[in-house]
Amino acid sequence: NYKIKIIEAVKNNNNISRTNLRKILEKEYIYLYRYDKEWLFNNLPTKIEHKNNLSKRINWNKRDREYLSLLKEKYRHLLSLESQVQITKSSLTKSLGIQTNIEKRINKLPLTKSFIEQKIESTEEFQIRRCKKIIDELISNNEIIKLWKIQRKAAIRSNQFKKIKFKLENYIEENIV
Repeated sequence: NYKIKIIEAVKNNNNISRTNLRKILEKEYIYLYRYDKEWLFNNLPTKIEHKNNLSKRINWNKRDREYLSLLKEKYRHLLSLESQVQITKSSLTKSLGIQTNIEKRINKLPLTKSFIEQKIESTEEFQIRRCKKIIDELISNNEIIKLWKIQRKAAIRSNQFKKIKFKLENYIEENIV
């Protein structure tokens, strides 16, 4: 009985795919798959080979501009957060749901690639940005600026802080008028 239903469905729908047939006759398909798989596969419609021509179907220039717009907005958002976050490829792309495409198809997205390369921060750059924010707060509150205080508030280890100390001293000099 199940076999007859499968045969009739294939005859009545010339262009039916295997997937659609399985959806329409789910109970019959599952039964035959479990108990007479050979007959089922011999009587299913021929398998349709899908060519993976993603680049022909996707307008990569348009997608590149869309991603760039999303990334610029995300970048501004990350900079505006009260608790600072390091700007990484992941922090920019993950929550937007575009991380996989960025990782696998970055060469098809030149504007996006360029933006990401310009904006991502090394750990040292992030530490400097964090310290500059602390310095700006100290200046605006007319507090005395002490490097050890900045280091403590920024939670940076001494060996790392030594690497950025000179840049921070220059920043302090430039901003104290």
